[in-house]
Amino acid sequence: LNDDIHTIERCAFGGCESLEITSLPRSLMKIGDRAFCRCKSISANLPNSLNELGDAPFSPTNSNLTSESGRYKIINDLLIDVLNNELIQIVNQSNKNIIVPLHILSIKNYAFAGSGIETVSINNPNTQLGSNLFLGCKELIHIDLPTNLKEIPSYTFAWCDSLENISIPTRVENIGANSFYYCKKLSNITLGNNID
Repeated sequence: LNDDIHTIERCAFGGCESLEITSLPRSLMKIGDRAFCRCKSISANLPNSLNELGDAPFSPTNSNLTSESGRYKIINDLLIDVLNNELIQIVNQSNKNIIVPLHILSIKNYAFAGSGIETVSINNPNTQLGSNLFLGCKELIHIDLPTNLKEIPSYTFAWCDSLENISIPTRVENIGANSFYYCKKLSNITLGNNID
């Protein structure tokens, strides 16, 4: 990619499974939502000029993604906006057991979508969840949700084929549309007291 590129818009290379990217422009400032979704071979460094990342800009198979950015760091296979304490997405799906760092206050839409994760622990009681968070995580079997969670957004667990049990925190007031859509094995839900 040309070094004069400042923005890569939403879904710009989405679905280009054979595309190989070995570097990103040093002047790159923005990567939009799902810009490289399903691009399986990105071995690139996030430049220091980067100041905006959309929802799930990369495929969860990009284990060779690195960062020289002061704002965006890769910590334990998770791409994190350290300025806003926000988890952008998983970047290496070979990590099957995720512990979300305690300082994370929010997790962006699609952060784990389509990945091979099996377990997730979100230990900060105040972390807020984005929609489509675990969409298509066919191997997900266990999750510890934040205890102060008030909403489970739309499609959060849709198509989580292996999920059998889940406990909804007592402070949850709203479960969004299709949150558990096509969870074929889900047989036990412990609900909180506040659901409308």
